[in-house]
Amino acid sequence: MTSLKEFEEFIKSVDNVTSQSSGTQYSSENLKGRLSKALEDISNGEDPESTINYFPSGRTRRRYATMLETELTHYPGENPRYSWDDDRFYLKYDSAFHEKKLPYQGYKLRVSATPEEARYVAKEVLSSLQEISQPHKVVGNLETLLRQDGSQKGKFITIYPGIDNDNVFEGNIQLFNKSESKLNKKSININYKTTEKVLEEVIDAIKESSISLRGGKKPPTDLRYKNTRISYRYGEIFPYHRTKLGKKWRAQYTDGTKIKGGLVNIEGNTVPDNREKHKGINGNYNWRTLEGRKKLT
Repeated sequence: MTSLKEFEEFIKSVDNVTSQSSGTQYSSENLKGRLSKALEDISNGEDPESTINYFPSGRTRRRYATMLETELTHYPGENPRYSWDDDRFYLKYDSAFHEKKLPYQGYKLRVSATPEEARYVAKEVLSSLQEISQPHKVVGNLETLLRQDGSQKGKFITIYPGIDNDNVFEGNIQLFNKSESKLNKKSININYKTTEKVLEEVIDAIKESSISLRGGKKPPTDLRYKNTRISYRYGEIFPYHRTKLGKKWRAQYTDGTKIKGGLVNIEGNTVPDNREKHKGINGNYNWRTLEGRKKLT
């Protein structure tokens, strides 16, 4: 495996590289220029595999090809539309996170992939998500994907469907009642319709490709969607903003009381966002049994 950073260090370290096929020599500066052109062409829609021939045959070309396989989503670290999270584990599609309003609580989707097929899954699924401008994040490279285990297993691409409408919002604050109401039912399911639309788009994108609709591992926190490589769960999505003064919570009751974590049910009570598969022996709450949640079909 070779990351983009490692490939850049490699071409900086060589004085001259000789092509095995033509015998032509290439300087380090020449290789840097070729890499810049390759990345620019890819960002403009060029097939990444066609840029392999930009480099002299031999170890340099082989390393570049390996780098493309490692950087699963076509070197997304160099793509201005994506940025690394704080742990440099996932890459977020920034523009959609700025454009779309996300709910305090709601559905999120995952798309899983094996290391062998991940690059191809990313190419098809990310393109469809970009077209409909839906917030998402993706594991940044093959090395990171291979390290996924435990609660992170199966979370290759995570999608955060935006809200259906903002009629349960007051500005950026999502509203709930402290007792059972139509408002609570609407607010609990505020991204349900968008989630259905996103599912349809992703499934269509995969069906139109050579990728199997089945595959990958299901995250332990999720339910598999119709025996596909897509899974889902319900939970906190965007509960607060981080500010210099601390957390600024994004949901409240109609009387102005802030909701500081947990899931709100149809009766207006907050319950823990328990991600475990089943209720614990002490009766821990589970998202699957949240009263008022409309189930995906």
